[in-house]
Amino acid sequence: MRMLTASVVLFNTPRKQLDTLFASVVNAGCVVRFYVIDNSPNDKWRILEKDYAACGVEIRYIHNENLGYGASHNLAMQEAIEQGADYHVVLNPDIYFEANVLSELIRYGREHGCGVCFAACGIPERRAAIFVQAASHTCGFDFPTIFAKELGKEAR
Repeated sequence: MRMLTASVVLFNTPRKQLDTLFASVVNAGCVVRFYVIDNSPNDKWRILEKDYAACGVEIRYIHNENLGYGASHNLAMQEAIEQGADYHVVLNPDIYFEANVLSELIRYGREHGCGVCFAACGIPERRAAIFVQAASHTCGFDFPTIFAKELGKEAR
């Protein structure tokens, strides 16, 4: 598998959410570097680098002034590009996913020539849909059933 990096932006995020997200990222087994951009007033989540030091994923903690969600992810993506990442996934702190989701998403993107993917979660049921934007079409599929069904059904 090629180099996959991920990023999450925090702002006073509860520890329980972080542990759930970190478990998903680690269990995916394909994320090489996880950028944690903390826009909180203090850097109390710097401890995550130590807490997850032996997890098999490099944690890159960045504490900065609150640049906002998009600009903060841009910092991570720019560094990921400079470090040679082939793929980068933008995550929210309040999500979780099955271990095969990221590797299957990469496989699907390669097979269908997709360049941009994003997930939209429904609250409170936490269902999500992933939409994959390719040059010629947009397709979507339900996140929870993505691997049980054939991928690529047309989005409405």
